[in-house]
Amino acid sequence: MSFTFTGPHPVSFQGGTFNSVSGDMNVFTSSQEFPPPKLGRHAESHEQPYNKPYSRRGLHQNRRSISNEHAGLTFSPNGTNSTFNAIGGNMTSVSLTSYGENGLDILYRFVLQDALHNSAGRPPDPSCHPGTRDKMLGDLGRWSQDDRKESSLLWLHGSAGIGKSAIAQTFAVNCQKAGTLGASFFFKRGDTGRGTWKGLFPTVAYQLATSFDELRDLIQEAVQSDKLVFGQSMRHQYQKLIVAPFERAPPLAVRPIIVIDGLDECEDHSVHGDLLKLLIEGLRGRLPARILLASRPEPHLREILQAHDNFDICRHLQLLPDPSAHADIHRYFLDEFSRIRQLHRSRGVLFENDWPAQDSINWLVEKSSGTFIYAATVLRYIDDEWSHPADRLDFGSRP
Repeated sequence: MSFTFTGPHPVSFQGGTFNSVSGDMNVFTSSQEFPPPKLGRHAESHEQPYNKPYSRRGLHQNRRSISNEHAGLTFSPNGTNSTFNAIGGNMTSVSLTSYGENGLDILYRFVLQDALHNSAGRPPDPSCHPGTRDKMLGDLGRWSQDDRKESSLLWLHGSAGIGKSAIAQTFAVNCQKAGTLGASFFFKRGDTGRGTWKGLFPTVAYQLATSFDELRDLIQEAVQSDKLVFGQSMRHQYQKLIVAPFERAPPLAVRPIIVIDGLDECEDHSVHGDLLKLLIEGLRGRLPARILLASRPEPHLREILQAHDNFDICRHLQLLPDPSAHADIHRYFLDEFSRIRQLHRSRGVLFENDWPAQDSINWLVEKSSGTFIYAATVLRYIDDEWSHPADRLDFGSRP
């Protein structure tokens, strides 16, 4: 810490306590700085979080200006150990600047950015194709505006590849546009961060803090008061980072929507039940949020979410192959084949006028069995930069 007194005889001091300082003082400057760290995406270890690159320290500025003659003044800057007593003379300016980190900076170190619905670092999980899944998305939109506590948690379940993640992602985008999205988290089996529960609550809390001003300071204070929270139990993290700030916050203009996709892909199956019970417990209490939970209908999840005791909180929505899904998949194929033709023609590739034949499209729709994952996989195979799409389609269609 350094202090500079500018007058007839400039003098510089480094730290300490000053008493009985007299004379004219035109400018007083105090600065305190911590070395800036490198920016890190997230901490993978909760046992030694400070071994990871830190996020950029937050900048806090507190500027005070005093212009008058003072026979005596006692001044103790926050965050320093310097004290001034009985300062005489003219003081024309006092400026204090300190560099430190706030609770959100600490919280950011534990955020899993790849788990967000709009993360650039996550492989492009497909959203719903325009004009498809309209009925399902409409049902979710109406649920998001339902104020009844009885439907605070909506479980969207279905078999693998039927489109749960695409619906969850599209719904999250719709909520973000409407200003109701609180947070999103997409689990991923085999991923270092997204494959466990440990990054869930820090990631959700950070999004809530940056989405709702009413929660920002409360979540920040929660982290600053308990910096060890990230290595503690699931219950403690949930209570400290999510529930407690909501309980202290003033009423929000909207009920935040939290989207959690792929809980069955969280590798530690032993925590699935604990997590569900915590979410339901919070919703029964004072947590004014709505949670969309998407997963496969695993027996241990069904046992909790379809238990009679939870009918007052949980609502269920099952995705099944149906005729409307076939119509959506047919439209998806038509639009994507049109895109593929235009892209490859721009590269000088020639096509027959009727490619692909309607019979080929109908055959692909039937093979999809109402699941978009089959259609998306086929189209990725056909849309190869170094091959003719017609050849790829013919090869893939062979018995």
